[in-house]
Amino acid sequence: MKSNNFEVGRRLLSCSQETGNVSLISDQNKTKTKTKTKTKTRSDSPPLLKKKMNNNPKGNEIKLEGSQQTKRGTNTKTKKTTLLVPPTKTKKKTKTKKRFKFFKIKRKKTSKKKIIRLYKQYKDKKSGDIEAKGIKLFFNDLEIDILDVGALIISWKLNAQLMGMYTENEFVDGWMNLGCDSLDKMKKKYFEIREEIEHDQQIFKQFYYWVFEFGKEETEKRVMTIETATILWEILIKDKFTLFQNWIEFLDSDENKSTVITRDTWKVFIDFIHEINNRWENYDLTSSWPLLFDQFYFFMKK
Repeated sequence: MKSNNFEVGRRLLSCSQETGNVSLISDQNKTKTKTKTKTKTRSDSPPLLKKKMNNNPKGNEIKLEGSQQTKRGTNTKTKKTTLLVPPTKTKKKTKTKKRFKFFKIKRKKTSKKKIIRLYKQYKDKKSGDIEAKGIKLFFNDLEIDILDVGALIISWKLNAQLMGMYTENEFVDGWMNLGCDSLDKMKKKYFEIREEIEHDQQIFKQFYYWVFEFGKEETEKRVMTIETATILWEILIKDKFTLFQNWIEFLDSDENKSTVITRDTWKVFIDFIHEINNRWENYDLTSSWPLLFDQFYFFMKK
């Protein structure tokens, strides 16, 4: 019995040793496989690259330095890699136009009330219009001689219809259109217009043609009396026509067969005084000048 029990115990001990060895061997194999997998695997983290570039418009090769670490114990390896970097799109600098801000100059509006107030100072109480007395006071305040061309210039710009009077509409609307609501502004505007007339022949003609319509008789449409014409010519063209005194003498003489000045004669006269000279060399009797000018020619040739 003892021998049997001893043998059984021996067998059990041998079996336990064998199983223990097997477990030890399996553990060693596991550790080996773990170390192999550790050595084979690389870090999944991407390489840390230090870029040495600012702008690369042409797409050149650029060397990028980085570190790729492989853990085999404590050993580390660094690799230099080259990458093709695509060309960077550079934005074209567009010139931005400078925008200038224009500020509108605020001008004071012409006051109609001020013009009406001025009109009331010169108007006649009975008729309500500015008549001879009021016109004289008005031009005295403007420091303009009523017998000078200035009175005609202002009447022209006010679009006056009758000589010797201004209606309320003519006075107020006229100065409103000119932008004048005080005597100082009116005086300044007058000198501006007068300078234009003296330096521009076309503007002078416009003014000259208007004077005939302003000065002709109210009942007549196309004629002006000799007396009125001579007064207006003396104001307008005395300094422009060297034969002006001879012309006035002719109009007062018996050789003048006309008693009135027609609209056509008035208009052509301004061209007549510019074309002839003291010797009448440029005057042609066969041309289409008015008969009054031919009579003046023979008057001068005596």
